[in-house]
Amino acid sequence: MSLHYQRFVEAVMAQLKPGVEIGQAIKAAAPVDADILEIGPGARALFTKREFPKLKISDYCSTEELRQSLVTAHGVEDIPPDMVETVDYVCADGDLLAHVPQGQAFDLIFSSHNIEHQPNLILHLQSVAQLLRPDGVAAFVVPDKRCTFDVFRQLTSTSDLLLAFAERRQIPSAKQLFDSTFQSAQMPTSPIREIGRDDALALGDIQDALARFQARLSGADTAFADLHHSVFTPQSFQILVMELYLLQLCSLLPVLVTGSIGNSFVSMLVTVPPPQDAVALQALHEEVKARLLKSYKRMSFERG
Repeated sequence: MSLHYQRFVEAVMAQLKPGVEIGQAIKAAAPVDADILEIGPGARALFTKREFPKLKISDYCSTEELRQSLVTAHGVEDIPPDMVETVDYVCADGDLLAHVPQGQAFDLIFSSHNIEHQPNLILHLQSVAQLLRPDGVAAFVVPDKRCTFDVFRQLTSTSDLLLAFAERRQIPSAKQLFDSTFQSAQMPTSPIREIGRDDALALGDIQDALARFQARLSGADTAFADLHHSVFTPQSFQILVMELYLLQLCSLLPVLVTGSIGNSFVSMLVTVPPPQDAVALQALHEEVKARLLKSYKRMSFERG
C-alpha cells in the first residue's frame, strides 16, 4: 500500500491530543501494510514486526550486539525475546544507501532522537531522501534544545553541516567535543526528561572540555564519541533543511514541524524533486526562500 503523505500528516495531527505521546500518534496513523523503516531504535522500537509485517529496522549494530549491550549496561540477564526487534540493516555511519539493498523503498521512514547523533547529517538526509517513495514521508522526533541538556549549546548552522559533509566526518569534531563537554547542562537527575529554567543546572568542566578539544586537534584522540553532533529548535531545523534544498544537497522539504511536545518536536519531510523547467524551478526556489525568511524572523524576533 502506498502511503500518501498529506493524509498521513493529517492523521498524525488528529492523534496529537493531550496525553498522547508523539510516537504513538505516528504509529496510530501508519497503515499496517506500509513499507516502514525505523532507524536506530535500540531496545525501544516504536514499530514491531508483529504489528507491521513489512517493517525493517536499521541500527548501528546487530541484534545480538544490542541485546548484549543491555546486559552490559543494565545487568539484565534474562532479556525477553521481543525486547529488541531484529535488525535488518547494520548502519553505523548514517549512509543508509550503502547498507539497504538496491531497489528497496519505503512509505514511512521513522527516526526518534537519532538525527542529532549523525556525524554527517547531510549524507544521512540524502540517504533518507533516496529511500523514500514519491508520496512517502520521513517522520523525525527531534530533541528541542530548549528543553534538554543542550539548552546552553549554540544551534547547529548550515555551514557546520557543510563542513562535516566536506570532511566526510565520522567522528565528532574538536569543537563538538568542547561544546558537548562544557556547554551541556549538568543535572542532578536524568537529563532525559524535559528541563526548565528553575531546575538545578550546572555547566561542565571547562578544563576537561579544553583537554578533549586539544586531544582531538592533535590526533591523540580519534575515537568515536556518542554525543549530540547537532543541536536544534523547530525553527532552526526547518532552516537547515530548506537551505540544504536550495543548495541542491538534499531533495527533502518540511511539510510539518511542530512546536515543543515535551522535550521534543516532530518534523515530517517529503521529497520534492526539482522541476526540469527553469521557470518552475525559479518559482519553487522563491517560495522556499520566502518560507526560509519567515523562519529566520520567527527564530530571531519571537520571545519566550
